[in-house]
Amino acid sequence: MGSDSKIDLRRHSIAQLDTYDVTADELDRIQTECMDVGQDFQFASISGTVGISFLIALVLTKIESNRIFNAFFTVMLFGLVGCFYFGVRYVRKRRAFVPIIQRIKDRQVGPVGEAGSELSPSALASLPVTQAEPAPNVKGTVTNSTGATAVSEEAAAAPLPTDAQTGERP
Repeated sequence: MGSDSKIDLRRHSIAQLDTYDVTADELDRIQTECMDVGQDFQFASISGTVGISFLIALVLTKIESNRIFNAFFTVMLFGLVGCFYFGVRYVRKRRAFVPIIQRIKDRQVGPVGEAGSELSPSALASLPVTQAEPAPNVKGTVTNSTGATAVSEEAAAAPLPTDAQTGERP
């Protein structure tokens, strides 16, 4: 492949995309629940694998040393008990964040339309999409939430207003 080769790109647009507002608390709860569920599943599967492996070793081999047999039996027992414990936790917690997701999905957009003839969500979805008009050219200063102030070019070039009676600038 030389540097002159091109790859044809086919792009498929998305017809509709739904977005949801999520609070920081909800996002933290979803993150915590997902991590807990994933961790419980990992611990259950790993401890189950260890327990079953040592169970197979105990059943299929003759171990003459009681000390080694007891060590294998202890590892097998902890593995199977751990698998059961973390498996139960996984099964109980795997649906824990479903109500949070459902609450986020159930949020309704406020009524759209004129009073008495509001549009339903299905009617709203069937409306044609139009291009938004550009914002009017605003003269003046804008202060954001951090306290930073921006002055538009038109406002910077314009003379400052004066008081009509005294002629002084505010």
